[in-house]
Amino acid sequence: MKCEKCGYEAPEGKRFCKQCGAPFESEAPQAPPAPVAPEPGQAPAVSVPPPFSATTPVPGTPPPPPVAATAPRPAGRFSGSPAWKALAIILVVLIAGGVVTGIVFGLMALLGSKPAAKVEQVTLTRKDGKPLDLDKVPLGEELVIEAKFIATYGEGGRGTIKLAAVGSDGSDLIEDTFEVKSSSKAQTRELAVTMTVGSGKPLKAHAELVVRDGQNRLTSSKDLTFTAEEGNIEEGDGDTGDSTSGDEDVEAAKAQVETALEELQTAFDQAEQLGVDVSDLVGLLPELMTRLAAADTMEEVEEIAMELADIALEINDRLQQ
Repeated sequence: MKCEKCGYEAPEGKRFCKQCGAPFESEAPQAPPAPVAPEPGQAPAVSVPPPFSATTPVPGTPPPPPVAATAPRPAGRFSGSPAWKALAIILVVLIAGGVVTGIVFGLMALLGSKPAAKVEQVTLTRKDGKPLDLDKVPLGEELVIEAKFIATYGEGGRGTIKLAAVGSDGSDLIEDTFEVKSSSKAQTRELAVTMTVGSGKPLKAHAELVVRDGQNRLTSSKDLTFTAEEGNIEEGDGDTGDSTSGDEDVEAAKAQVETALEELQTAFDQAEQLGVDVSDLVGLLPELMTRLAAADTMEEVEEIAMELADIALEINDRLQQ
């Protein structure tokens, strides 16, 4: 076969020229098969053209360009799920209404709180709001020890924080223990103190947080160092006031300690009702009451008050065991 376009001699049976790609003239088209004669009594077959569709080429128009096949999209976990679509609509409404914050906190409550105890800060300030020099804290002024902390625990747990002014020898000059709630937000507790005696040695404002949650017991503490002025305002320290005022102060302090003794007796009764043995502590009360009745100085009254505070802490520890 010879290509009419470039003259290339090609083997017989080829449809296109190997040299230029021009098609060879094909053989005469084959005639369609002759129609089959219908059998006697049967209607002749009628050729019905196929129905028109979007893929049927229209005569005189070029064929449409091929469209790349798209891989089927894998079905996701929530693909086509009516429940997921409804949830998405609800979330949109909640976000627009500002309710999402409440949902978050609700979920946090369902998940529970992990126990935590952390004292973040301890401060010492004057109650009247005036500036305070921690290197020269005045005697006789009302002061406030404040602790900022975070305490979290689960249902059935408990949290306490102890605030104290600690002397240079490590003993508590004044202290108190407070119950704390479980919260992921910072909390504060305050203890009012008044320094009446100063040695010029460093003291500490102390905070100790204890969180109990099941078998877990977490603690955290922090101190703030300060120094009180040297002196003793109870002995006058240059004060020209008469002794009557001092005697009245002692009697007032004794009355407060007597009230503490009565409250301590109530604590003993409650401990015994719970089956906690405090008999050894109960035996200390008669001696303290005798000493209190004979006390005639503020130092003696304060010493008895400190011993009562130690007994109260011991009762508290036994109740928590």
